[in-house]
Amino acid sequence: MPDTAPGGDATAGHIHAIDAVRGIAALLVACVWHIYFLTGGSRTGPLDGWPVFTWLHNYGWTLVDLFFVVSGYIFSHVYLDQGRLKGSLGAFALARFARLYPLHLATLLLMAALVPWGTPPSLGYAANDAWHFGLNLLMLQDVGLDANLSFNIPAWSLSIELICYAIFAGLAVAGGKLLRFAPYLLVVAGALATLPDDRSFDHLARGLTGFFMGHLMWRFRDGLGGMATVTLVGVIWLVLWYHPTTPFMNFGAYHSLVLWPAVILLALRTPWFSSAPMRWLGERSYSIYLVHVPTYWALSVFVFGGQPVAENIAPLVMLCAWVIVLAVADLSYRHFECPARRWIRQWRTSAPARA
Repeated sequence: MPDTAPGGDATAGHIHAIDAVRGIAALLVACVWHIYFLTGGSRTGPLDGWPVFTWLHNYGWTLVDLFFVVSGYIFSHVYLDQGRLKGSLGAFALARFARLYPLHLATLLLMAALVPWGTPPSLGYAANDAWHFGLNLLMLQDVGLDANLSFNIPAWSLSIELICYAIFAGLAVAGGKLLRFAPYLLVVAGALATLPDDRSFDHLARGLTGFFMGHLMWRFRDGLGGMATVTLVGVIWLVLWYHPTTPFMNFGAYHSLVLWPAVILLALRTPWFSSAPMRWLGERSYSIYLVHVPTYWALSVFVFGGQPVAENIAPLVMLCAWVIVLAVADLSYRHFECPARRWIRQWRTSAPARA
């Protein structure tokens, strides 16, 4: 059934308000959470002391869980038809390859070229060796075979996304009771699996929790509105100021169950999220997410010699870096990401004719 909620565009397969949420999340990851990749030293910065930015400096990593929830909602909207997968598995897999792999490969090769020139002061832990390059090349960089994060650091989430895609596609092909009940089990199992906080499985558990929570949101989208929206405004306010001080499930998984569904629900009912600037940002969210670390790496190594940025110039450096990241992301989106997807789609369309 097509999505008729505000902010939806069923004819194009897009829900622009949710695309905008993904764009804002990518921007915050790049410009706040990961800015220490450029400035060096710690995750604090000139914006510390401002309540929202202080929270983002501490817990901005949970924005990746928002990506998982968004993916679950969008995939259900685009690929499910009467409780089953729309189209073939081959078409689904090729569409995912065309969307993710070209830019992932390009940024991986760029990072491999940058590594020999030096390392930013806050990225000495990255495992940038031949083994991890191979894992990244196969998009297996976070499936338990790795020793640490490597190369284009944010790309770890892509391998988790692929596992979620595969499970989703299998459930969608099966349809019926399996698709109706398995998402509940995956959300609960994923959340519970984060209790030990073991990073070797923690990322996958968070991915399953968020992705299938997004699917459940889409399934019950027609009943989520009115008082639910008003109630969840309060939930957002409470969670923003919550600081975990006792052993609990992973904070990212917790947000996938509470905060991020509320954000998506509000976005769907807020016209501003479907405005032209937000659509621009949403379209470039993937590019922002993948190009910001190579950009910061190059700036740190070639401009600052791999040393921390002096505090007195840090605000100006951050502002310039944000502008550069947006400019590079725009160029990447228009001149590489979109053309690569078009080329792959055209290749697939012409393949039967050639055969």
